[in-house]
Amino acid sequence: MVKVAVFLIVTIVIAAIAIAITIWALYKGLVAKKNDVERSFSSVDVILKKRIDLIPNLVASVQTYMRFEQQTLMEVTRL
Repeated sequence: MVKVAVFLIVTIVIAAIAIAITIWALYKGLVAKKNDVERSFSSVDVILKKRIDLIPNLVASVQTYMRFEQQTLMEVTRL
């Protein structure tokens, strides 16, 4: 009877340790995935900021080109 009780207690302790290790590993994996997602969103934010910073330069370039095209069109129609 004592051997059965000791065996049962050892089995329960080993099972509890195995469950605890599994839960810990799953938690650690979830934290790693969460950090990966946050890092990815951070990269997207940086890329979008770069794009937004380039818009004024693009607008200035297009306006300059529009003035050139307008002058060219005026000269062509004058001929």
